[in-house]
Amino acid sequence: MFFGLADIGPASEELFIDEWNRWSKSQSVDYLYCNWESSMGTSETKLSTHHCRVAWDSDKEDLRAHTVELAAQTVPASCAPEFGGNPAKADPEEMFVASLSSCHMLWFLRLAREERLRVTAYEDEAEGTMDGTRFTRVVLRPKVAFAGEVDAQTIESLHHGAHERCFIANSVNCPVEVEHPTN
Repeated sequence: MFFGLADIGPASEELFIDEWNRWSKSQSVDYLYCNWESSMGTSETKLSTHHCRVAWDSDKEDLRAHTVELAAQTVPASCAPEFGGNPAKADPEEMFVASLSSCHMLWFLRLAREERLRVTAYEDEAEGTMDGTRFTRVVLRPKVAFAGEVDAQTIESLHHGAHERCFIANSVNCPVEVEHPTN
């Protein structure tokens, strides 16, 4: 189902989004487009809802075992090993860091494509740091290869643009830093 709303004012934006979140939970609405005026001009936002299914497995060997269903994939999961989880299974903290890395990569690839740059390889060794109760920092360390020479300023611009657009990075309250080689 598609639902649209036009011309809401900036003062109404936060109230509208709260109402949308409450209302959409009881409806079969996948997307909402809204337009509003703000100090930055007119903007169009597509609100969307994303789903997953988490099911506890009740495994005697791993009391924290569960599965996470995302799209058509089932990921075996547990808690982090330092909390007694199975290190062979994904844990929520790793999936959090992976979501930031994946989001950044997807925006980077899109922006590179828009600049007609051909990426031949992309790899990230991302790392999240916690203080025991929350993430205090996530560092992305993407290494990117291109078909042809790309200058350091362009690479920096692509990473900056990807970071600015990453939905996940824009939603978290810890710093997300991007460290990348420019040569």
